[in-house]
Amino acid sequence: MSDLKELIARVEGLSGADREVDEDIYRWIQPEYANFVRGRGGLVHPNDGEDQHVLSSVRAPAYTSSIDAALAFAERVLPGWFVAKIDAWNNANEEVVGYGVTVQKFNVEPYVTVKAGWIGCTLPLAIILATLKAKDAE
Repeated sequence: MSDLKELIARVEGLSGADREVDEDIYRWIQPEYANFVRGRGGLVHPNDGEDQHVLSSVRAPAYTSSIDAALAFAERVLPGWFVAKIDAWNNANEEVVGYGVTVQKFNVEPYVTVKAGWIGCTLPLAIILATLKAKDAE
């Protein structure tokens, strides 16, 4: 998947972690793996066969389930930007029901900010979505 808008739409449609989307994100930021296919051990070169786990396989980070992986993704994709704000949205019982994230560009006036999140969103998904939307806005 090389189209950024399509990747944004896929992330917006998630309700939780998704390994296929993790692999699509990885292929988007690592174009040398764009032709690798899903295999038993992760992404494998098409000449190795989809069900093989061989030396040419690579495992995408857990972007959609790991806060650390999502932040590392943001740092890599958006140098010069930072996570400026994280909102946790609560219901009447004070249970977290979603997250919102704001990313902002360093040392730019007026401030350049991008916000993302939704009810039912996990924090890693909000970070990933804000990052992708900011990249799209650049």
